[in-house]
Amino acid sequence: AFILMEYQFIEILAFIILGIVAGILASVFVRLLLGTYKLSKVFTAFTTKRGAYIKVIVVSVLLSIIQYPEIFRLLRNDPKYVIDVLLQETTSTQRDFWAQLLILLFSKTVFVIISVGFVGLPAGVYAPVFIIGAVIGRLFGEVLALIYPNFGIIPSTYAIVGSAAFTAGVTQTISTAIVLVELTRQIPLIFPILIAVLISTAIAQRFCDSVYYVMIRQKDLPALPTFKLYKSYDKLVSDIMKTDLKVLQVSSNYADVVALLGSSNHSSFPLIDEGGIFLGSVSRLRLIALLMENGVKWTPKMREEDRSKMEDEVLQASTVTELKVNLDDPVPFVFRKTLIEGEAGVSVVEVDTASFQISENTSLHRLHFLFTMLSVSHMWVTSRGKLLGVVTKKSLIKQMNIIRKIRKKQRFMSRRKTQEQDSRVISLDSFESKRSTSESGHDRSSRLSSPVELDD
Repeated sequence: AFILMEYQFIEILAFIILGIVAGILASVFVRLLLGTYKLSKVFTAFTTKRGAYIKVIVVSVLLSIIQYPEIFRLLRNDPKYVIDVLLQETTSTQRDFWAQLLILLFSKTVFVIISVGFVGLPAGVYAPVFIIGAVIGRLFGEVLALIYPNFGIIPSTYAIVGSAAFTAGVTQTISTAIVLVELTRQIPLIFPILIAVLISTAIAQRFCDSVYYVMIRQKDLPALPTFKLYKSYDKLVSDIMKTDLKVLQVSSNYADVVALLGSSNHSSFPLIDEGGIFLGSVSRLRLIALLMENGVKWTPKMREEDRSKMEDEVLQASTVTELKVNLDDPVPFVFRKTLIEGEAGVSVVEVDTASFQISENTSLHRLHFLFTMLSVSHMWVTSRGKLLGVVTKKSLIKQMNIIRKIRKKQRFMSRRKTQEQDSRVISLDSFESKRSTSESGHDRSSRLSSPVELDD
C-alpha cells in the first residue's frame, strides 16, 4: 500500500519556490553551456584536429590537479557517495558542511560546462546535473530548516525534489520525475516532485533550449529548433517549399530514368500522371537496381566518395553486363505489393502510394509538429491531388533560424529605440529644469535691479 503524506501549505509553497529556483538556475546553466560553446569557436587554434587534442589534454590535466586539494574532497569522491551524503536525513549546521556544499555546487557546475561546452566531450550529463540539482535542493532545505526550526523540515527531502526539478529543467523532460521516484523508491514524494518538475520545465522551456539540443548544435547535426512564440512564425508551407522538382511520369522510359539519376542526387522522386496528379514516390535505390538488373549504363551526378553505402552495395551486387531492354521502353511501375510478389523474375519499380502529403496552406508551427512526430526528411506539397512542390526538414530549419535572427534584430532595435527615446526625454527634462532655473534667477535679479517707488 502507498504511504499517504499530508503536506502543510508552507511546505507546498516551499516546493513551488524550489521549482522556480531550479528552473531559473537550469536556464542559466544551459545558457552558460551555449555561451561556452560559442566562445570555443572563437579560438580558431582549437578547431583543428591537433588543437582539439591539445584542448582535451590541457583541460583534463587541469581538472585532475584541481581535485587533489582537501577542499575538493566531495568532488573527487564517487558520485554514489556524494549522493548518499546529500540525501542524509540529519540536519547539519556545521560551517564546513555548508562550505563543502557551496564548493561542490560551484566546481561541479564549472567542470560540467567546460567539459561539455568547451571541450565537447561530455562523459555523461545526466549524473552531474543530478548531483548539481541535489546540492541546490539540499542548500534550500538547510536554509528552510534554519529559518523554521520548529517545522521539522528534512533537508534530504528537498535534495531529492531539487535534483528532479533541476534535471528536468536542464533536459526539459518530465519523465525525470518518474525515473527519480523509481531510483529512490520515495513514492510519497511524487506530489512535490511533480510540482517542482512541472514548474521548472515550464520556466526552462520559456528561456532556453534543452541541453541535448545544445550538444546537437555543437556537433553541427540537423535538428529542429523549438518554438518559443508560435505567433512569431506566421509563414506557410507555400513560402518555403521547393517547386523546381525532378519528376517521373507514368509514361517515363528508361532514358528518362537515366537522365533523372544523372542530373539529381535526391533520395526519392515523385511520380505524376499526365495531368500532374501526384501518384506516389519512387526510391532512388530502386531505380538504380532496375537499371543494373537490365544492364543499363548510367553516370551518377554525385562523386564516387559521396555515394551512399547502400548505393554501393546495389552497384556491386549487379553482375548484368548486356542490355536487356531498349531505352525507349516504358518503366514498369507497380502500385500494389501483391503484383510484385506474383510476378517473380520480372524487374518492376514499386511506387510508394502512402507518401506523406501536406497542404500548401499549412502553418510552420504545424509543419514543425509533423516533422517532429513523424521523423521524416521531406513531405510532398499537394493541392487537390496535384503536386505543387516539396518541403524538407532542412528548409524548415533554415527558415526558423532566419526568423529567429530577424526577431532578435527587431528586439535589439526596439530596445535601442526605447533607450534613445528615454535619453531624449531625460535630456529634455534636464533642459527644461535648467531653463526654468535660469528664468527664475533672471526674474529675481530683475526684481532686485528695478527701482523702488516710494509713497509721498
